[in-house]
Amino acid sequence: MWLLVRIHDLLSAYLLDHCPEEQNWEDFDVDIDALRTDVATLRDQHLTQIASQNEAHPSHPVNRV
Repeated sequence: MWLLVRIHDLLSAYLLDHCPEEQNWEDFDVDIDALRTDVATLRDQHLTQIASQNEAHPSHPVNRV
């Protein structure tokens, strides 16, 4: 998971540093922006999977009132 976060951060930093302010990231470097989007999608899918596993098997019992 941390690797996906790190890759996304590095790609975002590259675009922030090199893309002119008046230009969209998609227009500046299509390949880097597409890769960044794919990494974000994988990260989100992984987080969703972890969340659903945690809901199915909570690590702490729920106090019922």
